[in-house]
Amino acid sequence: MFYIICLLFPVLIGALLGGTALWLLNRSIDEVIDEPPEMTSRAGEPIGILWMTKTCNDRLGKCAPPHILRRIEPDRIARLLAQGVFPPGEVPPSVNQYSSWPEQAELIAAGKYDQLTRLQKKLLSTHEIPSDPDLQSQAIDGPQEREATAKDRSSLIVLALLALLSIPAFILMKKNNCFNGCYVLTPPPNITITDMGNKKIVTANTDQFFDYNSGTLAEQHLMAAEHTFEAAFKQFDNVTITRIDGYTDPIGGLCFNRRLSTERANSIASLLNNLANDQLKIGVDQNGRAVKGTGSGPGIEEKDRQEWARCSLQHQVGIAEPKYRPLKAIENPKTCSNLDARQVSAYPENLIPVELKKIRDPSVAAQIAANQMNMISCLTNMRRVTIEFTGTRKPQANTAITASENGTGL
Repeated sequence: MFYIICLLFPVLIGALLGGTALWLLNRSIDEVIDEPPEMTSRAGEPIGILWMTKTCNDRLGKCAPPHILRRIEPDRIARLLAQGVFPPGEVPPSVNQYSSWPEQAELIAAGKYDQLTRLQKKLLSTHEIPSDPDLQSQAIDGPQEREATAKDRSSLIVLALLALLSIPAFILMKKNNCFNGCYVLTPPPNITITDMGNKKIVTANTDQFFDYNSGTLAEQHLMAAEHTFEAAFKQFDNVTITRIDGYTDPIGGLCFNRRLSTERANSIASLLNNLANDQLKIGVDQNGRAVKGTGSGPGIEEKDRQEWARCSLQHQVGIAEPKYRPLKAIENPKTCSNLDARQVSAYPENLIPVELKKIRDPSVAAQIAANQMNMISCLTNMRRVTIEFTGTRKPQANTAITASENGTGL
């Protein structure tokens, strides 16, 4: 239900814009399509071509519609009119009169009613009175512009209804916090380099490189990741990377996060391997193979355990009403071997985000979504990758960084 409400406004707006575009396109097509126009005067009466009586129309047959008549030569019109005898009392049109029919038909077919009116007035001033005076009156009173059809009016009514429905849909969407229903992470843009004598450690928050719960470098962040690590290691000569570790928050369980952190560490390892050059080398492990990423899941350092305890208290167990809590227990959690005892004691193995699509009450779903976003944002420092390396800092590099108690900020 939550997703339906949040999608209602965008769907209505899309339908409104699409419907308007289709209506305008349809009007433009109607104006240029090679079909006989709907010829009615402003009073709703048929528009006639001067001196085109019913008998003449019948004689012309399929050639009578304006979009065809405009292409007919006067000689052919004369042959068609001569196919029979005109009724008693009806005077056949003269050569000058029926010779003007293609020009009149051309203006009607093109919808140029202003020009048609002027032409017919001119013709009436120079030629005989038409056999049927009604046709003269109808022709002169023809419309000056394209009038709205029943189809146009129906389209406008539907578009107006869509516009009106969009207003309460927007209010409902805003009331249910749909704009806050997605995870919006604002990771720190920098990394930290810690100098520990013989070895150095680069620590980077992974929210700036990976989508949540993804172990693949996001394409839109790939260039930023390359630039970030390249800039960090350019501060040193003879860099050799000796270890790459990935860490996550505990949401989803220890087994899941060990696998996720390993995928992220290996993604960073692949990126660094692509950056390798004479001054940046990938070390080898004890088996002589290139260093790969190692995933640990949630970190076991004191700062990690404290951050989980603080965020859990604030955004999970600290929420008085359980129905608003962002995480729920897994019924049959997967188990894996070689878990660190300190992880098992510090973190739950069976908490995953509540599935919003299963919440029928939109207000509850919106609040849970907001709590999930707050919980995930609170744990941002737990999601990181550390790169251990050896190297010699370049003298000029000291001016490019800011010293801190535990390391240097890049």
